Amino acid sequence: MFAFSPPRPPIPEELVAKIRPVSLAGDRRVALAAPWSGLLPEMSLRRGSTLVVASAPGSGGLTLALGLLAGATAAGSWGAVVGVDNPGVVAMADLGVDLARTLLVPRPRGLWAEVVGDLIDGIDVIVLRPPGRVAPRLARRVADRVRERGAVLVPVVDAGGWPVPPDLTLGIAQARWRGTSRLESRAMTLQLTGRGGVRPRQHTVEMPDRHGRLRGVAWSD
Repeated sequence: MFAFSPPRPPIPEELVAKIRPVSLAGDRRVALAAPWSGLLPEMSLRRGSTLVVASAPGSGGLTLALGLLAGATAAGSWGAVVGVDNPGVVAMADLGVDLARTLLVPRPRGLWAEVVGDLIDGIDVIVLRPPGRVAPRLARRVADRVRERGAVLVPVVDAGGWPVPPDLTLGIAQARWRGTSRLESRAMTLQLTGRGGVRPRQHTVEMPDRHGRLRGVAWSD
């Protein structure tokens, strides 16, 4: 819990023990099951990092973030989805999210930072949709807390909507639906940028296909 948050009941110890990450303290990566591992240059999520999914509304940013969560929970990690009013649990399951290893906090409203702070000690990957514009000071405190505790934060925002530089950004430059009599999949052109020598990359992926899986994961420099 952040020092600036109001007093709230602590999370029960038995719940903390149940959802405590299974990774060893020295493991600095959150593994991703295939094919989601192909989305990132090191085939995993680095603990303590912030990975921003930036896209225009309706272009598939939340779907992409939940896909990363699917890869993490399928590999044995715990996840949370914060600030998504109606996450669509059926669609999450179709993407491969292990719902038994995922906590949902749909309406934290103005307390989203406190909720993230409470979850960090027991959750590996937190998908976050902030309720509005994020103040730089608050974003920096959340990112520092994530780095300190070794979780991974995945904010889903409009382009430029996260006010401090993240470790990685997955931007959706273009998205279009595919199908015949009904919509079956969405083709998205992704752009990966980041700090620490990450080379910008771009490629088009299709997710999900008619079987609920990601396909077409390959990058072009």
